[in-house]
Amino acid sequence: MKKKDRVLIIEDIISSGGTLISVIKAIKNKCKIIGVASVFERGDGRKKIEKETGIKVKTLLRIEI
Repeated sequence: MKKKDRVLIIEDIISSGGTLISVIKAIKNKCKIIGVASVFERGDGRKKIEKETGIKVKTLLRIEI
């Protein structure tokens, strides 16, 4: 990745948010993250990601299991 690269991170499901937080922290200084999106959301992972990274997460569906 290069600093000028614009990256959109897409995930299938967000539960705890730990994986996406790790990915964001690993690449945030190597490129410009233009967004984070997920198909499904469950639990409080989305809120945790937004709080810890400052990046808004968009999801298509929220499920409760």
